[in-house]
Amino acid sequence: EASQNELIDVLAGNKAIDWGKVDVFQCGEYLGLSQTHLAGCGGWLQTGLIDRVRPRAAHVLRGDAQDVDAECKRYARLLKAKPIDLCLIGMGDKGSVSLNGSLDKRSEDDPAVNHVWLDEGMRRQQVADGRFYSLNDVPREAIAVTCAALAEARRLIFCVPDYRRANGVKEVLDI
Repeated sequence: EASQNELIDVLAGNKAIDWGKVDVFQCGEYLGLSQTHLAGCGGWLQTGLIDRVRPRAAHVLRGDAQDVDAECKRYARLLKAKPIDLCLIGMGDKGSVSLNGSLDKRSEDDPAVNHVWLDEGMRRQQVADGRFYSLNDVPREAIAVTCAALAEARRLIFCVPDYRRANGVKEVLDI
């Protein structure tokens, strides 16, 4: 998430964190992109944090999974097995969290991870953030950890320093 670049840089440079005790989880991924695709959330997380700090474990979503429902269930099992202590959350221009702009379908078995459709506004944001060259390059679908699952973390920190997110933050706070 582009709104978290500064936070990731601070965390990666913090020598007081014992990264050998930290498990990192990804919150969302575009469908059709490999785990290493630099425009994908996993590629961004890999180069921005994981490669720099070498955590104990890094759990990533497989945007190139052949069976999306099976991937949602696999990741939901990981989240259930390792409850989240700290969730660092960015925010989209319109207040969206973890690619949860518009839900398409929800797993009946486990609503912790969903297959989502990205609306045009969310896709335009990805272009404005510089992740993709054009709207046609932005995938229309993603896998996202639900807001309800993120909220189960023991601690939540919203870090939204990017000025382009100001209206989204205002909208969320004015609800």
